[in-house]
Amino acid sequence: MKRQLLWFSFLTPALLIYGVFFLIPLYRSMEFGFFKWEGIARRGFAGLYNFRIVLEDGSLWHALKNNLITTSFVLVVQTVIALVLALLVYKGGRKANAYKFFYFMPIVLSTVSVGFAWSYLYHPSMGPINAVLKAIGWENAPHWLSDPDIAMLSVAWVMVWQHAGYEMLFFVAGLQAIPEELFESCKIEGASAWQTFTKITLPLLQPVTALAVVLTTVGSFKVFELIYVMTAGGPFSSTKVLAFEIYEQAFKYNEIGRASALSLVLFLLLSLISALQLYYFRNRYDMQP
Repeated sequence: MKRQLLWFSFLTPALLIYGVFFLIPLYRSMEFGFFKWEGIARRGFAGLYNFRIVLEDGSLWHALKNNLITTSFVLVVQTVIALVLALLVYKGGRKANAYKFFYFMPIVLSTVSVGFAWSYLYHPSMGPINAVLKAIGWENAPHWLSDPDIAMLSVAWVMVWQHAGYEMLFFVAGLQAIPEELFESCKIEGASAWQTFTKITLPLLQPVTALAVVLTTVGSFKVFELIYVMTAGGPFSSTKVLAFEIYEQAFKYNEIGRASALSLVLFLLLSLISALQLYYFRNRYDMQP
């Protein structure tokens, strides 16, 4: 009994912080969505009114479409890049630690700083990217952040650049967990590098891949700082995502109820997507819960 109390005493600070900074705000946010508001003043119970307005408003579905485009791009590109980087680190020998440092460095940088830096790189007239393109003969270089057709993907690429190194660490850990004897057996049997990769490495990395996919999906749906810094939702709302829509409803239009309703919709949507992804991986690859 004393040992159990001792264990609980160690957990108490973490539980208090979790409750105060996560559970209580989550409950209050859900509660706000069921009330009418005038600015920051609550004016009575509204039932599902805010949710009905949110679901009938086309801005929700437009923002959700942008989220799906971003998440699809980031999931594919970032996962492939992270896996390639992990293989380079795993086979890097003495240079592995240096590779880890350079690949992981972008995630340490402030997202706001990254947004400002890439806004300069993307600048249509002064940016280095377009300067290089014009130098090689591309006269009509793209307007990366002011063209509605490519602005969302331009921001998505910055997300990939910043977070690929973080996802790489999961794959490095997965590669290190694979017994070396399996790779030696493949060499003895005469298997090619591609056969070893597709028949041994990839299947054994599925649990790590599942975790990386879920975390990347959640992170992509919650993107806000890059959008705020680089495009502010423009041009013509082409980069407006759910998190930015929540921000505008709450702090630009003072619609606290609608912002809270949108937050709950985003929370439920991410919970559903994450559950479906875990169910898919668990059944397809017979992963243990």
